[in-house]
Amino acid sequence: MAALRLSERWTLRLDGRLLWADALRLVDATALGEPLGSGGAKFLATLLCVAP
Repeated sequence: MAALRLSERWTLRLDGRLLWADALRLVDATALGEPLGSGGAKFLATLLCVAP
């Protein structure tokens, strides 16, 4: 498996006030194939729902 590096960081603010912060750092995708990882399935998702 090819080496994979992914870094993502974002913040959600309202009127300058921090409501949510998230950071993701994936250095080696081989962990996804481990039994405690995802059982060999390949996936990656980020979902953000902002509603009143």
